[in-house]
Amino acid sequence: MVPTLLDEAKALVLKGDADGAIRKCSEYLNGDFFHDEALFMLGGCFMAGGMNGLAAVCTSAAIDARRAQNKTFPEALMNLGGIYKSEHKNDVAAKIWAEALKQETIPRERSKIMTNIAGLYVNESQPETAIEWCNKALKEDPKNHGAMVNRGMAHLELGHWREGWEGWRETYATGDRRRRFYGDTIPEWNGQMGKSVIVYGDQGVGDELYYASMLTEMGQICRKVTLDCHPRLPALFKRSFPDFDVHGTRKDLTELPWLRDCDAEAAVGIADLPCFLRNTADEWGAGKAYLQADNGWASFGAPAPPNGDLRLHEGPRQKRIGLSWTGGTKRTRTDLRSLPLEALEPILRARPDAQWFSLQYTPDAARQVCELEERTGIRIAHYPGWVECFDYDRTASFVASLDLVVTVATTVHHLAGALGIPVWTLVPSRPSWRYQVKGERLPWYASARLFRQEADGDWSGPIAQVAKELESL
Repeated sequence: MVPTLLDEAKALVLKGDADGAIRKCSEYLNGDFFHDEALFMLGGCFMAGGMNGLAAVCTSAAIDARRAQNKTFPEALMNLGGIYKSEHKNDVAAKIWAEALKQETIPRERSKIMTNIAGLYVNESQPETAIEWCNKALKEDPKNHGAMVNRGMAHLELGHWREGWEGWRETYATGDRRRRFYGDTIPEWNGQMGKSVIVYGDQGVGDELYYASMLTEMGQICRKVTLDCHPRLPALFKRSFPDFDVHGTRKDLTELPWLRDCDAEAAVGIADLPCFLRNTADEWGAGKAYLQADNGWASFGAPAPPNGDLRLHEGPRQKRIGLSWTGGTKRTRTDLRSLPLEALEPILRARPDAQWFSLQYTPDAARQVCELEERTGIRIAHYPGWVECFDYDRTASFVASLDLVVTVATTVHHLAGALGIPVWTLVPSRPSWRYQVKGERLPWYASARLFRQEADGDWSGPIAQVAKELESL
C-alpha cells in the first residue's frame, strides 16, 4: 500500500499544488530515500512544476530502485520519456519508450506508449511511420483518442485532408472548449446551414489568421456569424469581414456582455472549420487573399511611422522588403524555426538597393538591428510601434505596404499570406503540418513560397536560394 504521505502528495498534484506535493514526497523520503514509489511521485511533482532536470534525476532513481528489486517500472519509463520529449530530445525519448513497451503488458497502457512514439514521428516529420504506430496503438485500444489525434496530424502533414481532420476533431471530442467559453446552453455547430453561429478563436494569433481563410464561406452558409477572436485581431477582422459581429474577448473567461444579446444557435472553434469546409485539395481554392488591411496607414509616401526615419521615405521608389528571423516559443520549437539576424547577411547583401524593414516583434530586435548596422553598415528600419503593438491591424497595414516579406515560420508568414503579400518563408527541416513536408507552394496562400532546410541547424541552403532569387527580383 502506498504510504499516507504519498496519498497526500497525489491529492496535492491533482489540485495543482506541485510545491506542496514536493514537500510531502520529500518528507517521506527522509525516512526511506530509496523508496521507488516516493521517488517516482517526486519526479512527477517536479515535472508538474516545470523542473525537468530534477524530474529526470528522481524518475531515473525510481527506475534504478525498482530494478534493484528485479522488477520493471514501465510507468516511470513513460514519464522519463515524456521529460526528454518536452526538452525536444526525441531520440532519447524514443529509446526510453521502446524499453517501456517491452515491459508493459496491459493493452491500454501499451497503446499509450505506442501513441507517444507515434507523436515523436509526427514531430520528426515522418508521417507514414507515425500512422503505422497509431494503427498499432488503436489495435491495442480502439478508443485511444491520442492515437486518433496523432494519426490525424500525420495525415495533415501528407495533405490527406479528410482523414486528417477526422483525427484533428478528436482533440476536442469532449466539447470542453465551448462550455468553458459559453456555458452549456449553446450546442456545438455540426455544419448545419442557415444557423446563427459563434466562431471562436483558439490556439495562437497565427493560427486564427490561418483558419480565417474559411470565414467568408461561413458568412455564405450561416444566417449570422459572431466572431469571438483574439484581443489583437478585432479591428483587422471587422474590416475584412464587415458583415460579422466581431468581439476580441476569446481569452476573457469572465462574463461576456455581448453574449447576453447574442442569438447564437451553435458555436464552433475556428480550428474546427476545415473539418466541414476543407476535405479535398480542390476545396482550398486558389489560396487568394482574404484579409483587408487599412492601406492608408503605411502606404508609400505617407508620413513615417511613429519614431520613424523620414529619410527612408524620401527619394525614388525602391523595393521595400520586410524581414523576420525569430518565431515561436520553447514549446513550439523556436530553436528549430529561428536563426540569428547576422545569418541573413547574404540575403541583405543580395539587394543593397532595397529598403529593408524589420518585422521582428521580439524585445531585443532593435538591439540586433543596431548591432548589425554598426558591424556591416546594412540598414534595417525598425519601427516598434508597428510590429510590437497590441493591435494587429497596425502591423497588417505595415506589411501590406511592402513589396515582399522574407521570414521564418512564424505569425508574419500567415499575416502576409492572408493579405496576399508575396512572402518567402524559411522552413525548418521538421516543420509544422501547416507547412507540409515537401514542396515550395501551399494551397492556402497563393503568395507564399517555401525555402526548405535540409538538416537541423543548417540554413545555408535556403538562405543561398533566397539571395539568388532576390538578385533577379
